[in-house]
Amino acid sequence: MASDLPVLETVHCEPIWFQHYLTHVRLDKEATGGEFALIEMHAASFASPPHIHHNESESFYVIEGQLEVHKEGRAFTLGSGDAIHTPRGVPHMYKVVSDTARWLVLVSPAGFEGLMRRVSRPAESNTIPPGFAGRIMPLPSTDSLAAGGIEILGAEGELPPEL
Repeated sequence: MASDLPVLETVHCEPIWFQHYLTHVRLDKEATGGEFALIEMHAASFASPPHIHHNESESFYVIEGQLEVHKEGRAFTLGSGDAIHTPRGVPHMYKVVSDTARWLVLVSPAGFEGLMRRVSRPAESNTIPPGFAGRIMPLPSTDSLAAGGIEILGAEGELPPEL
């Protein structure tokens, strides 16, 4: 079955600083026809706020380092080569439990990468944003997150009882 999607021999993406992360959007909705987006993230030790994606499912694949993902009352420690899926609408949070970690995020359908681009800034270097290891950064505005289908359930690193 032939695809109407363009064949990309090389995907070039500019690095962005999204919160604590050095981020590269490897495949976006334009490249996949909206089916999914593939995002590479690299961060130093920190934890996301507990949150829900109302518009997409989110899967993680760890390239290096370790992540701890909390969902459905369980904690999962992921190392290099491990993966986990968080369905749309399921509260979850994750944290980098090694000094640094690098992982891929697959969101389906695509769209979350657009929010990331809107609330990020161009990276000044191809490195994790300097000076943010272990520090809490202000989240994008609640309106920005809500417009992107993200609901924040608590503060960064705080594990609510339902997780």
